[in-house]
Amino acid sequence: MKQLKKTALMSAVAMLCTKAMSQGIKVSSLSDLESKAQEGTDSVVNISKYGIGGVFAVALIFVIYSIATNQPHAKEYGIGWVVAFIFYLVATLAI
Repeated sequence: MKQLKKTALMSAVAMLCTKAMSQGIKVSSLSDLESKAQEGTDSVVNISKYGIGGVFAVALIFVIYSIATNQPHAKEYGIGWVVAFIFYLVATLAI
């Protein structure tokens, strides 16, 4: 079963890569290439923001749970989460 999943996944990836390579990026000038590169960069930044947001959400659930159950270092977890979130917001503004 595990091998079947791996084979199906690899064939899907190969098909997508082949399709992407056959279409290619059609550019007629340097400014067109720069705009395509900017679109790609914006996509990567947006995907990473969603990923980091998910990590923060899971971490917040852990912090709330530790505070609710009176674990010994719960306040430290909360302070660390707030500091990390502030650092993330500042970094987002800098980008």
